[in-house]
Amino acid sequence: VESQENLDQSDQMFKPGWKDIFRMNQSELEAEIRKVSQDSTLDPRRKAYLIQNLMTSRWIAAQQKSPQPRSEDHNGSTVIPGCFPSYRDPEKQILGCEHYKRNCKLVAACCNKLFTCRFCHDKVSDHTMER
Repeated sequence: VESQENLDQSDQMFKPGWKDIFRMNQSELEAEIRKVSQDSTLDPRRKAYLIQNLMTSRWIAAQQKSPQPRSEDHNGSTVIPGCFPSYRDPEKQILGCEHYKRNCKLVAACCNKLFTCRFCHDKVSDHTMER
């Protein structure tokens, strides 16, 4: 009973909720893991539980997102999300993004969507693009 009370008390000390954790980038997750690891007030079992969940949170978030099915256009060919022009400068019709001037897009193997560059992908995704 006493160990259960300790676990309940440690619940109140750990502040971020799941929604916060899923929005954290890699360095923020690592900082939270270090905080939990260095917290001497946490029960070792609770500490292990929190660290494990922090370490797997990005994978959990990716699993919860259902894969976006590819849609078909009126010709029956497959359409990949993001298949439209991106302009670095729309007025001058210069293709690209804020990071690069380019006339192509990358298919992100991790989510099968088109992005102008890896920085644009990472900006709007809950994961980073493997280079």
